[in-house]
Amino acid sequence: MGDPTFLYLGELTIAWYFLSSRGLTCMIEHDGQAIAVDDSTGAELGRIPYPNE
Repeated sequence: MGDPTFLYLGELTIAWYFLSSRGLTCMIEHDGQAIAVDDSTGAELGRIPYPNE
């Protein structure tokens, strides 16, 4: 289940949390991309654009 209270750029979005080699990381969807965010710093770790349908 995702966390619906995650704020990204001032907007609520759903975040899915997991442990990585960098610690607690979350994945969110924003503007048609999956974005990995460091939970402790809020730093963006990477983006994966969705393929065009």
